[in-house]
Amino acid sequence: MVCAVAARFVDDERLDIQYSATDATASKQSKGFEYFRASSGSASPALMSATLYDIQSSVLAIFWLLGAATPISAWACVGFASG
Repeated sequence: MVCAVAARFVDDERLDIQYSATDATASKQSKGFEYFRASSGSASPALMSATLYDIQSSVLAIFWLLGAATPISAWACVGFASG
């Protein structure tokens, strides 16, 4: 998850996902998506007590999602993390 957040601040074309030739904003908002997708399934089940890793992963996921094309999903994570 740290790599997904850090990819936002690196100016490297290899991290860009280009959906079309004219869509430059989508690539900025999707930087680090491969890392985000790779680490999104590693959380503990919801009924177990949260570990430090789970809390850190939730905060980093929310931070990454706030810069995504649909930041409303970050607020869903905030609600899930606080519940």
